[in-house]
Amino acid sequence: MSRPKGFKHSESTKKKTSKTLMGHKGSKLNYKGDNATYSAFHRRVYRVRGKADCCNVCGLNEKGRRYEWANLTGEYNNLMDYEKMCKSCHMLYDFQRSRNEKKT
Repeated sequence: MSRPKGFKHSESTKKKTSKTLMGHKGSKLNYKGDNATYSAFHRRVYRVRGKADCCNVCGLNEKGRRYEWANLTGEYNNLMDYEKMCKSCHMLYDFQRSRNEKKT
């Protein structure tokens, strides 16, 4: 349904919409501190430490490649507990870590 150019919602509609969406994904009121989701922790690292632009494991530093922040110990809230890795090193690291956790 398209609305005419310049259409504005009424104040009551804005309040109802705001109340309905409160606490949903994308809401600024959704901050949960230590109880945040996995992706929220990674977004915090990206926001504070910037975009991962190389791999500190294999030394890859090519433009156009995908680099990610990988959590090292499971302490997701610690912003310094992340390492820059290329996608393949990150997947290998997570796989090896999960295997080690299953053994214990």
